[in-house]
Amino acid sequence: MPVARSDSNPELRVYAPYGCSALEAGNEVVTVAHQALAVEAAAGVITAPKYADLRSKLDKILKTLCEHVRDLSRPSDRGSVERYFDTICKTLYELGYSWQNVRVQYLSEVLGADPEPGEPGHHVRIDCDTSSILYVALAQLQGFPVKMIEIPKHNYVRWIEREISINWDTNDGKIRNDDQQSKLLSSKEIISYWFLISRRDLRKDSRLSREFAFHALHLSPRYPEALNNVAWALVVDVDPRKRDAYQALVCARRAVSLSDDANYWDTLAATYAGIQDYDMAMTAELRALDLLDLHAREYGLFEYPKLHKEFVGRLRIFRRREMYRPWLDVERPGARSTLEQPDSH
Repeated sequence: MPVARSDSNPELRVYAPYGCSALEAGNEVVTVAHQALAVEAAAGVITAPKYADLRSKLDKILKTLCEHVRDLSRPSDRGSVERYFDTICKTLYELGYSWQNVRVQYLSEVLGADPEPGEPGHHVRIDCDTSSILYVALAQLQGFPVKMIEIPKHNYVRWIEREISINWDTNDGKIRNDDQQSKLLSSKEIISYWFLISRRDLRKDSRLSREFAFHALHLSPRYPEALNNVAWALVVDVDPRKRDAYQALVCARRAVSLSDDANYWDTLAATYAGIQDYDMAMTAELRALDLLDLHAREYGLFEYPKLHKEFVGRLRIFRRREMYRPWLDVERPGARSTLEQPDSH
């Protein structure tokens, strides 16, 4: 797999926390945000020269955040934690970054834009993923206990230390309640997550896309999103030599055992169909549809209509006692999608 290169040639590994003084002294510092940027470079989202420029810009943003929170004493109660988060939120806004419920953005997209501080109409739009990773990166520099939290189609951060546990929505700049479906992501899982979202622009390079999925799983063997991505890759790969429905089933079962997510059950359904267990495939797909409805009510999924159509389409395929075979659409350009075939029942 290609590795993003700069003068320091950063490796994709988890680093111990650093103090803010490391940035001020110009020392080489790597946080999860730096690692995420390296993953995007490995995916070809940015060139090596551009990577070096954006890495320098990331350092400057983190240094500015460090300077603004310097006067705050180490948070020790709920009030001081809220002030800490609020200071970060206001500082990013002053730098020209505003939060929007937009598609998943690359960190390089955010860093590569030119915000105009003080001009809200010209702010750079930043989503929950990229804003959350900046909060976590700053906390790593300071050695503070801030973690990224993942729920269906959204992320936020949590200060978690002894008796203090406070969720902060980086989109709204407000405290939020706990979510039943929430998962605390380790540093390795954040980088795994970045490998997975970076697959978005690798659809024309199936080999590298597959490698990214497996690399994410290698970093975090118990991360359900990585398990789900590998299971999907194993069951729908265009190359029949790379399909392995039985191994896909192992990964998909493990994913749903770790997280009761609609997408994971949808993948499990496809893997059951891959081994021609169509009754279990239908059962899993119905569970996926039930969870999709639940997630839509609880989290307001903007992509609900598209996902619902896809899930129902796969359910019809399984009722015909057929596997889900998207590779047929690739082999026969212009052919009617397998999801659009009429239900024989």
